[in-house]
Amino acid sequence: MFESNPTYLEWTEGADYGIELLRQDWQNASQATGRHMLAIRDRETGELAGVIEYLENNDRDGHPWIGLIMVHADRKREGIAGEAMLAVCSHVNLNWASPVRIGVIEHNRAGLALAVSLGFQPYGEADEDFGGEPARLILMERRT
Repeated sequence: MFESNPTYLEWTEGADYGIELLRQDWQNASQATGRHMLAIRDRETGELAGVIEYLENNDRDGHPWIGLIMVHADRKREGIAGEAMLAVCSHVNLNWASPVRIGVIEHNRAGLALAVSLGFQPYGEADEDFGGEPARLILMERRT
């Protein structure tokens, strides 16, 4: 999954992200209260199509955040990412929260276009160091 998206890995993790770091991320997500990392599977085949990670409540600002959405390169442009993001938005909004927030790397034009198409609107910018190169994030939120 991650290896099919080398540009994203370069932006966020550098070139050294592999299965061991993925396992560590998955374990960290499963141990953190309110943090969820979910596999996105094809409805018909059960094949892994993507991954989404979200926080029910970010301690920094009190809002839910989608922290990662990634679809296998062979499955892009099928609506999988948008469907997963809307499902997370619906889930957290049923529980209490609005707006749902995301940070999109400014170089990720497809990610920005997806977010806008789902109703996310920019509200700010931030610099983040993911372990790869420092990145500028476009901060966005979606109200219900």
